[in-house]
Amino acid sequence: MPNSHSSGDLATVIVGAGICGLTVALGLAGPVTILEKSRGVGGRIATRRTANGKFDHGAQFYSLKPAIEPLHRRWVEARLTKLWLEHQGSQRFASATGMTSLAKNLATDLDIRLEKKVLKLRREGNQWQVEIENSEPMTAKNVILTCPLPQSIELLKASGISFDPRLAKVTFAKALVGLYEDVQGVVPSSGYTETPTETIFSISDQSRKGLSEKSAWTVVMDPKFSDKNFDSSDSDILSKITLELKKLEPSFKCGAAQLKKWRYSHPLETYSSSFAQPQAGLFLAGDAFGGPSLNGAVASATALLKELSNERF
Repeated sequence: MPNSHSSGDLATVIVGAGICGLTVALGLAGPVTILEKSRGVGGRIATRRTANGKFDHGAQFYSLKPAIEPLHRRWVEARLTKLWLEHQGSQRFASATGMTSLAKNLATDLDIRLEKKVLKLRREGNQWQVEIENSEPMTAKNVILTCPLPQSIELLKASGISFDPRLAKVTFAKALVGLYEDVQGVVPSSGYTETPTETIFSISDQSRKGLSEKSAWTVVMDPKFSDKNFDSSDSDILSKITLELKKLEPSFKCGAAQLKKWRYSHPLETYSSSFAQPQAGLFLAGDAFGGPSLNGAVASATALLKELSNERF
């Protein structure tokens, strides 16, 4: 990624390249580097390519609320977003090129180091030493953890850093997601439905977004089903999801099917503040603080930026 900095002149290291980390990085002054342990940006804003198109298999859309409006204007200007649904007075926007394109747009001019797992943090004087697996350590004035809160807590424990015990009480739901191509069956004309059964959280038809040439469903299972079956084999889980779909739509048939597992899909409750600060120059932010949605993650990022007095937008 562009704008690479040496470890000695960094103002901030951000851990996690999801929408919260990207939003914070865009709003900060001074040299900033994002460290991301996976191979791509976006976190739970995720799109998978198949032979017949693409599947959004994380966030399916974002609701247009005040927190996300600055990013929405950027995406509109880049022609990446479109109105997909209206629900109870809320406008829900998706991307005809896949939700991942929204995260990639935010990442364009940021210094992001992929496949960099942070192992430990250590305070040295007025700076933080960031230990990275198979890489040289980095030094920064501030460190901001925006990965899923359970992962941030693991890092704090590994580093011997104390924190508010209420943080550990914030639990996350798991999500099992079935991706079905060439589907025969019917979902509502909008191409999206929520809680059609007790075990299915949502069904999204990717062809209605323009991502797939043929009818293709992203089927997100509810937290109870996902937790119970999370450690089963992919084939066993897909068989169970298919049975649930046939209960809903007896005519259901499909071509290829694959599975995505989210260990930290969304927080089941949120922390009492929009971010946390265990020590000087060390912050935690994300949807566990702002709420279980893209808007919640951005709201947490925006609150932290105001605290740091480096807001740009």
